[in-house]
Amino acid sequence: LNSFFRDMNLWGLEAIKSFKPESKDANEIRGNLSRQLIPIYDKHVVSRERKTGRIEAMTISLGSPDYDPSNESIEEIQETKSGFEVKTKKKYPDDDGYFETYKYKLKSTKDGLLIDSRERYSDYEKKWVKDIL
Repeated sequence: LNSFFRDMNLWGLEAIKSFKPESKDANEIRGNLSRQLIPIYDKHVVSRERKTGRIEAMTISLGSPDYDPSNESIEEIQETKSGFEVKTKKKYPDDDGYFETYKYKLKSTKDGLLIDSRERYSDYEKKWVKDIL
């Protein structure tokens, strides 16, 4: 999971530098950034259709990368029938004391443990909600 965070952080830093929404080449840049995600996902994520996944939706945070191993810590690991659930705590350094809790479902595959999904705990709804991986 930390390796995925690191790879996504490096991608996110590059995406922030290269993506300019006002650029006339914004669609081309978005396409290039999306293609750069494919090897990261091939390495770390279960291969399946994700209609709202990051590759398809190509969402990026223009302030700072969505994944940062220095700001997201593993809090709990629980074994399941098909792999593991890993709960993390993501702190936002610019937002004094604010954090979110995520749950990553890792699935045991022939290629090892791969990330299958990510959920965020909604304090408002008081439940886990699907989140873009």
